[in-house]
Amino acid sequence: MDLRDGPEEATFRATLRTWLEANVPAGLRGFRGWSGPAALALGRDWSKRLAEAGYAGLTWPKEYGGAGRPWRYQAVYLEELADAEAPQHLGVIGLGMAGPITPRCCGASASASSSR
Repeated sequence: MDLRDGPEEATFRATLRTWLEANVPAGLRGFRGWSGPAALALGRDWSKRLAEAGYAGLTWPKEYGGAGRPWRYQAVYLEELADAEAPQHLGVIGLGMAGPITPRCCGASASASSSR
């Protein structure tokens, strides 16, 4: 199995790396743990920045507000966050675990869920 980036992943990686260099505040580099009011405020701001740039919900279907990207883009995203010493999205559990199963576990069809 070849795990090297293809041309599309390489472009995504370069774009993300440039964005992280320009957008990760110095105070968040190496930051871990969103506990306490000040940290939660930082986390909300950081998560909003990630979402506005299109980096939240990368693998979610477009009809649910995601980017509809294959899982390999999530791997590139996580590698680049680690390299930039940037924290993950405040809602990482919801984005990665709870959100993707919600339509299936709640019995809603794609069209019914996305219209709410």
